[in-house]
Amino acid sequence: MKTRNSLLATLMVLALVGVVSAYAGGDKAEKLAKLKTELNLTDTQVTQLDQKFAQLDPIVERAKKIKSELNALETATPQDAKAIDAKRAEMAEVKKEYKAKVASIFRSVLNNEQYAKWEAMNAEYEKSHSAKK
Repeated sequence: MKTRNSLLATLMVLALVGVVSAYAGGDKAEKLAKLKTELNLTDTQVTQLDQKFAQLDPIVERAKKIKSELNALETATPQDAKAIDAKRAEMAEVKKEYKAKVASIFRSVLNNEQYAKWEAMNAEYEKSHSAKK
């Protein structure tokens, strides 16, 4: 059971890292170019998104710290189930905050049609990544 819970927590962390890298990490220029094409963004919108994504950095750093702390708790002997559960809950809150901030950034830059399309793209991304779990 502990192994299963540990695996689920690891998958949750990886999902967050995946979401983070989808917007803030990886090849940012490539991702912005893809968004520009798919959402028909103007150059001004691309610049605004690029600048606003920097607001995600503190959340990303917190997620990395929590991931490290969770990994340490999960590999400790003996394991403290309450501490692990608390750290998982903390990660879930950071993930929720991150997603809300991303949505807020897109809402502030995109027009209604673009935002609706982004929401559909994001829902598909979430669906495909939750299916992998």
